[in-house]
Amino acid sequence: MRKIRFLSVSALSMFENQPNKFFMCRLADKLLPRDPQNLAAAAGTAFDIEIKKELAKGLNLGSKVKNRFCTLPWPQPHNKYRTLNDLFLDSIEVQNRIPEIMEIGKKLFHIYIKSDLYHRTTFCDIECRSLFNLKVKVSGQEKCVPLYAILDAIANSNYPLDFKVAGYGSGASPKQNYFCAYDEMGIPYKRDKWIKNKDISFQDIDESWATQGCVYGWSIGKKLFVPFPFEVHAIFIGKPKKDGTRSIIICGYHGIITEEFQKMVALRLLKAWAIINTGGDDTPWAKEELFCEMMAYQERWF
Repeated sequence: MRKIRFLSVSALSMFENQPNKFFMCRLADKLLPRDPQNLAAAAGTAFDIEIKKELAKGLNLGSKVKNRFCTLPWPQPHNKYRTLNDLFLDSIEVQNRIPEIMEIGKKLFHIYIKSDLYHRTTFCDIECRSLFNLKVKVSGQEKCVPLYAILDAIANSNYPLDFKVAGYGSGASPKQNYFCAYDEMGIPYKRDKWIKNKDISFQDIDESWATQGCVYGWSIGKKLFVPFPFEVHAIFIGKPKKDGTRSIIICGYHGIITEEFQKMVALRLLKAWAIINTGGDDTPWAKEELFCEMMAYQERWF
């Protein structure tokens, strides 16, 4: 059985929701191959490339971002990437670097930077990579979990901001509780649905997003169990219409990562790390590796 160096939000999610897949992909002596990147994920990454290139240029962060890429979590030679585009392109698997994907990334980028949501945001930093230790006192003893996080951006008064793209494949509708929303022409979308209370608990918007925001905040130095704001800029691509066109809606979400939610996330991480490192009867994966592998293939569908 292998040892892992750290946990991430995605690793925690797999541990909790696909435990057999987690074991076979992270801990087994003979690892299962990684799932190939799907086109929907590639489309979101293509947008990330365009917006981060723009922000890196505007903030003069090129060398800083490159240094982060080549340092964490696995050091690489700095001459591996000639340009920021080469560096970011590494995030899209080779089979997905097709014109359709790169063009949708550029299209979403141009729609986003014309929106009021983009122009009302003051960006401070991008592509913040961090390997750090979460330290929590439990019953008088200090427990530690090594964590790795990649935060899309830091914005406004030093709070974490994440970009998301949903619906490239089958279509998606905006989540509720957005504080602003615009269509691809920059026209306000369903203004009567905009919420005025930006201090909403972020888990009431989306719990998985809030879990990400929690770890992202800690990674940039937010004090443990002290509430802080988190923001998501999400682009939703609708289902194809009869004429073949698809709606594109840009939404801004802003909320608070509360003390209670941070405690819950910290306990989830502590529990996962303890089980991963001690094993025993508490392991959520099958005890026999052959059966575990069979279950892992079934869990790929969830």
